[in-house]
Amino acid sequence: MCEKAYGACEGASPTWTTTPDYDSVESCVSQASNNGDTINITAGSADWSQPLTITKGIRLIGAGKTLTNITYTGSQTGTWLIMWYPTDYNYSFELSGITLNLNLSIGSVRLANYQAQYPVTGVKIHDNEFLNIGGNTGGYTSAGFEVRHPVYGVAYQNKFTGNSHMDNIGQNDVTLLNWKYGTVDYSKPEENFYYEDNIFDVSNTLATGGQGGRYLYRYNTFNINTTLSALWDAHGNSPNGTMISTTYGNKYTSATHGFSSSFALRGGKHLSFYNLYDVTAAETGGMYNEFRNEFFSFGYVKEAGPNYIRPCSSNVDGNTGTITSAGSTYIENIYAQFKLTLSSRDASIIIVEGTGKGQIRTIASGNTTTRMDVTTPFDVVPDNTSRYRICTPMTVSSSWDEGGKKLRIQSGAAAGTTGLDKSISTADPATNTLTITDTFSTIPSPGDRFEIYQTDPNLIYHQEQNDAYIFNNRFGSTLIGESIYDEKWDGSTATGGGYDWIEDTTKTSTAINMCGSTCYYMAIQLIDENGVYGESRNVNYTDPANKRIYVFPAWTTPPTAGTRYAKKSDVNNEVSNNVQFFNQQDAGFNGMAGIGCGTLVTLQNAAYYDNCTPGVGYWATNQTCNNTNLTALTGACTEAGGDRNIADFIKGTLYKCNANGNGWESYYTPYTYPHPLRSESAADTTAPAVPSGLSVQ
Repeated sequence: MCEKAYGACEGASPTWTTTPDYDSVESCVSQASNNGDTINITAGSADWSQPLTITKGIRLIGAGKTLTNITYTGSQTGTWLIMWYPTDYNYSFELSGITLNLNLSIGSVRLANYQAQYPVTGVKIHDNEFLNIGGNTGGYTSAGFEVRHPVYGVAYQNKFTGNSHMDNIGQNDVTLLNWKYGTVDYSKPEENFYYEDNIFDVSNTLATGGQGGRYLYRYNTFNINTTLSALWDAHGNSPNGTMISTTYGNKYTSATHGFSSSFALRGGKHLSFYNLYDVTAAETGGMYNEFRNEFFSFGYVKEAGPNYIRPCSSNVDGNTGTITSAGSTYIENIYAQFKLTLSSRDASIIIVEGTGKGQIRTIASGNTTTRMDVTTPFDVVPDNTSRYRICTPMTVSSSWDEGGKKLRIQSGAAAGTTGLDKSISTADPATNTLTITDTFSTIPSPGDRFEIYQTDPNLIYHQEQNDAYIFNNRFGSTLIGESIYDEKWDGSTATGGGYDWIEDTTKTSTAINMCGSTCYYMAIQLIDENGVYGESRNVNYTDPANKRIYVFPAWTTPPTAGTRYAKKSDVNNEVSNNVQFFNQQDAGFNGMAGIGCGTLVTLQNAAYYDNCTPGVGYWATNQTCNNTNLTALTGACTEAGGDRNIADFIKGTLYKCNANGNGWESYYTPYTYPHPLRSESAADTTAPAVPSGLSVQ
């Protein structure tokens, strides 16, 4: 008996065959069984004008990435051409043997588990080409490939071009199966989505994590074709926090482009090791890593009383500075770059220091890049001793009084006083008022910075920066990963300075203009001749033309020519080396700081075996601990067009000094490679034997 055919879709459960046109593929998908059917797409080319949404557990298999070609010709943006949204956590999905040309319009694939109280497993995306990935909506470039956890599986031997940025996020819902704060570790390596042996042509940050998600990239080759600010990104202590991010065995190549930092870590646990950076030194300006914490939310005080504040924001160019001249209805700062549209946003100006302190005035129309008019004359006219802050509207969020959140005043006279952190009573968007349960010992002043942070670990889905281990990542033979922000500019010498600025005419305009309108997360720290850190100040804005970086608040003593300085993370959100993060010591490791490397026998026989600093790491391996032969262990394997043999992979175990400082415990061993879901025979990844006296975490 002949099976019924729907267009060019033929067959019956569990096997179907279809031509690559949209209607035929969609027809097969609609007829397929809910779990386990295979849909084979024949060789040929087709244009799709709309995305395909799949809710079943199926295998979508093309004839080969050079044979089955699908091109997107529609007008939609901000979406993905293939979207898998399983309606049952028992379902799985496989996509293979297809070329998707996204025509620089939309993303390639989205895997989203909305039944997130349970994970979906066994997902495979392999041997595909995703070309000309796009995805721009209203100026926001969405991810070219997205995994919304919990989805466990592997993407391997694919090629990505265009906007190859990858999002790896959770469900942002603490009632579901998210990786909650304090519950995430490496004891179940199979609970992740792996990217391995893929080729990426890079024009954006490689990957972002957030909303309770995690990611792991290993043995991929990234060909960088544009200058990037950071390769890897992990959101932190906010509603979109990352739980774990892991990168190892990757290779980054470029003959003409570089990047400012290898990764920007603002929260979560992180492992980065044995990555090779074969990129130009000219555009990187040096190699450094960013470590900092993020808070749930922060802003500035516009008005305050004994038991409340009303907030504003200040994330605009020229958001604070020192007045160079003023009149009864205007202020001027000849070094500023004010936005010309501030008055239309109901923005205000607050005099935060000096003559006229405490006055708040609404900004009028007609301002220029260096002058702002106000709608009501000042009672006391500011002068060149006066500092200002621009205050733009910020609405109190109804979520600010949920889950045991607290209010912290970070700057001004109210900071550091008794009763610094206040429990939040109510958050009222209607009146834009945040009320605390008791009273301030010192009432915050207009312009003071505040933050909202979470206190109940059972209710939160963000993660502060912790347990980051960075070792044997190489830029040529140079070890990467020794600073917060400092390595990029550490040891730079100012050519001048003033009350609230520092000048360095030896830097390019691009180097000075390191943060544009988002300087609120960066800082400058002064260093004495012995390299000891002194005062730190947040960066306010930059003046590339005059090679100046403006800071707030003002220096206690203005820096002068010859002052050494370093760029670093936000001084309000600092993390510390050998506390929240650890870096490899190339020589002289003694168990007191950083990460050592060598055989387990070396660790067992070392003087620091039973006398070490808690948290300090040791990579136990019989492989190299330096740049020798690192090329052979990094990048995509030969079967994916790379240059590494699939039999060459990283072997070892990371140990950390225990909480008592008198022994070592196993912390991380790389998961089986190749991933067990792959068709290749898994190679032996047995870690070195654990010597007696060590415990397994």
